[in-house]
Amino acid sequence: MTKELLTYIRKHEYIYNFLRDDSSHYKYLYNDNRYIEVIKKLAKEKYKLRYTDKLDNISSKLNMISSLIDVFK
Repeated sequence: MTKELLTYIRKHEYIYNFLRDDSSHYKYLYNDNRYIEVIKKLAKEKYKLRYTDKLDNISSKLNMISSLIDVFK
């Protein structure tokens, strides 16, 4: 693992936290630095940072606001 990769991991908190929770991925990182892309994808799925997750979150908030408005009518 290169020093730049370690800096990248520290810089992106969600990746750092993901690796702290599941350190088994370090084994693959030591063998291949390109595995960081897989880790990044897994971390985004776990912490719901993908665009689809953000859209779902906004949609659920809008539905909640809509139901609150209907209740107060």
